[in-house]
Parts: sequence; structure tokens; C-alpha cells
Amino acid sequence: MTQKLIISSAGAFCIEINPEEKELSQLYDKTIRSTASQGLSQLFN
Repeated sequence: MTQKLIISSAGAFCIEINPEEKELSQLYDKTIRSTASQGLSQLFN
């Protein structure tokens, strides 16, 4: 079981920040296709 599945089962909202789609990307509640610095900027600005 992935960490994402464990965390989601506890009720957490999970976000993936990655410029490329990965195998498990579809499991996240929200995905942001960018670098970490750009993605975090989108979340907090």
C-alpha cells in the first residue's frame, strides 16, 4: 500500500506536484503539473 493510500484512508486531502504524470498520479485528490517551487507558489499565492 502506498503512503498516499494510507494517508487518504485517514481522511487527508493529497496533492501531487510533479511536472510529469506518474503511475499513481490518478490516486491524488489534486495534481499540479509543474516544478515544486512553481507548484508551491500556486498553492500559497
